[in-house]
Amino acid sequence: MLRFLRFAPIMFAMVVTSIVWAGCPEGQKENDRTGECTPIPGWTGASQSLSTASTSDDGPQSLAAGQTGNISFQSIPLLTLNQFLSGKRPPGAQVIPGNLTLARDGADRMPVVILLHGGGGLYEGNTIYDWASKLRSIGIATFVVNSNVRQGCPKCYSQNEGLPNMIDAFQAMALLSTHPRIDQDRIGLMGFSVGGIATLYATVKRFQRMWAPEGMELAAYVSFYPACNYTFNEEEQVTDRPVRILMGDKDQLGWSVPCEDYVNRLRKAGKDFEITIIPGVHHSFDRPETSRKPYSTGPHPTYCLWQEEKDIGLIQVTEVSEAFYAGCLSILPERPRECRQSSVSPEMKEELATMLELYETDKKTKAQNETDDSGSEQSVDASQPDPTLDKEFAEFVARYVSKHWQGWGPGKKIGECLGENSASMTTGAKKGVIKYGIEEAFEKLSDEDVASFDKLFGLCEKGGVKKKILVQSDPALDNAFGEFVMAYISEQWGDWAPGKKIGQCLTQNAVSITSKAKKSVIQYGLEEAFDKLKEQHLESLSNIYAVCEQDSGGAGVGDKTEFERMLEGFENALVESAKYHEGEEKLMGDTSCEVKSAKLLYDRKAHQQSIQEVKVLFKSAFNL
Repeated sequence: MLRFLRFAPIMFAMVVTSIVWAGCPEGQKENDRTGECTPIPGWTGASQSLSTASTSDDGPQSLAAGQTGNISFQSIPLLTLNQFLSGKRPPGAQVIPGNLTLARDGADRMPVVILLHGGGGLYEGNTIYDWASKLRSIGIATFVVNSNVRQGCPKCYSQNEGLPNMIDAFQAMALLSTHPRIDQDRIGLMGFSVGGIATLYATVKRFQRMWAPEGMELAAYVSFYPACNYTFNEEEQVTDRPVRILMGDKDQLGWSVPCEDYVNRLRKAGKDFEITIIPGVHHSFDRPETSRKPYSTGPHPTYCLWQEEKDIGLIQVTEVSEAFYAGCLSILPERPRECRQSSVSPEMKEELATMLELYETDKKTKAQNETDDSGSEQSVDASQPDPTLDKEFAEFVARYVSKHWQGWGPGKKIGECLGENSASMTTGAKKGVIKYGIEEAFEKLSDEDVASFDKLFGLCEKGGVKKKILVQSDPALDNAFGEFVMAYISEQWGDWAPGKKIGQCLTQNAVSITSKAKKSVIQYGLEEAFDKLKEQHLESLSNIYAVCEQDSGGAGVGDKTEFERMLEGFENALVESAKYHEGEEKLMGDTSCEVKSAKLLYDRKAHQQSIQEVKVLFKSAFNL
């Protein structure tokens, strides 16, 4: 009794039931092909109830009495994909029927294989019964499970992938281990199609911890033509027991490529996984009955790739969706869930493309502004009033223009502008021009000096200075001007970042602004002074302000960059898009990987080959 008690946490209260399919008498089911009601294999009469495993108030189900034949056992109700992946058990229970047949020539304590059917369930002539017979012929008992009694199945498999059917296998393992003729250390699992998926991923330790009886594990696994196009969390932490996969390379329901990749990764990790991919063979190659229904109508997401995302479910993985997710996180790192859910939305892809272009432009602008700011600060620090140097610079520029730019009208105006406004340049820039020449200096000057020279040259080149602006050095006035400007910006423009940069630039270049312009700013205010000043005084303030505004990246007082303005709207759209997909457990954005119908074709040679491989595996695993 103590041995059985350890399984109590995973067992449910016993319910005795009979099986009824809607529209058919008890003990019969509707034929998927003809619509007729046909007897369920193993039933001897329309009113027969299944045998049930015995139970006590304080213990799990038990087959201690040695029952065989039709036996019902407790499992879980219908699970959603997320319930399965999270290990959350719903309330209630589901009675699952099974059929236990002992090997006629088996030992006193024999091994047993649990068989899981495909999506179509159990029906008259199902090859699963032929497989059971072949296993019993080598001394192995069989237990055929009918998971399709759950309401909503087999349609449920389009969402939960049939993964919860492995829980039926785990519950059956716990039950069979109590049978006096069954060796609990030699219980295997074999599944087909949907049952093959459940069989394959029943090997994952994470799912075993969630759903299997504590301290128990299946001894061997055989998965026929499963789908492997999923990437589950912790999927490479698997059993050390032998696992075999058999499928064809023409399978249109179970894609062999990801299955082979999965097996190769596990084999590299030292796991006993092997896959046999039979050339030219289709899905259900071991089922002669496929001749009656040679195609499975889709669409089937055969060539789609899925990745588990915590608390969401399965997300389709494509190059486009992964690029969307990475790009979305780069601008909204605090929205990983919304970015993932919206990665399947065509509309959001277009919006993100626009945002990423703006983002790159914004980054480049800010990086350039930081470089310019650094250069401006160093240049201004290096500028000292030097009338003698300014005169020498102006005379050199005039000679240079006369010699090198002779006949070019704009060149003469640029030269005059440079000479008249040389006070705004660093000492190093002026000396460099005199030493190397106007054009040559751009290649020779240091970064800070070339920034100073380039700023004034650009203004003169655009015609921003049309006549001589007379400025006089007045350190006390420059300091007062700078203090006033920074205070004004703090009070009037708040925390607008470009505004602060404009203020710093004006302060640093106050020497280039006329005394009257600086005094007017102090008297009336920075913006107000533009309405009070005239002629060269207005021009001196306007010229420096324009350069500072351009360098700051600001487009006007209080404005944000275009990227910053649009980001808020994009984030709102992202959240709404995620809400639209909330509750969906399989998110798909690209249907080009689906097949409209999948061919089902029996292959006698492949069938015989698989029989031999299955026998070899179980004989070895069970020491037969």
